[in-house]
Amino acid sequence: MSARRITIGAGLAAMATIGACLEPQPPRNRQSAEYIYEVVCGYPLNMWQSYDKAGDLNPEGFAFVMYLLSSTTGKGVHTDGCIRVSMYEINRGPEGISGRILAHEWLADTADLRERTPTSCGYGYDVYLHWGDLDVFGREVEIVVRYEAPDGRVVQSQTKPTRVPARKV
Repeated sequence: MSARRITIGAGLAAMATIGACLEPQPPRNRQSAEYIYEVVCGYPLNMWQSYDKAGDLNPEGFAFVMYLLSSTTGKGVHTDGCIRVSMYEINRGPEGISGRILAHEWLADTADLRERTPTSCGYGYDVYLHWGDLDVFGREVEIVVRYEAPDGRVVQSQTKPTRVPARKV
């Protein structure tokens, strides 16, 4: 596991605690946030990540690619704002879904995310999230990503239903 992934994951977890995203950021040469109309996330087959030093196969987080689509270009752009990633645990009763409970939430400033090299989809971000000691092994979860613009507007991604891999002994 690369040190970069550990640092980024730990940094995002720390920001969720200290609320660094709420601090005004210096202006940068980036696309204006007022034109973001959609959040598109791509979850690779190997999205589950092991961040512990033991290097076991049990995941302590996940990774995905995120594009914030601009209405002016129709492609992903780098812009100011925050992302809020919520992971919900799904509870199923004998008759189906009985509800979902927030299992973990991350908050990060887009300036702190790893920017991807542009592709035909535009500019995107690599997002690595670490949940620490949370025990969600083998559980059904839903992931929702929200982009929060500096003016307070919120744009939400589609919900990603998935199952966390079972604990490896």
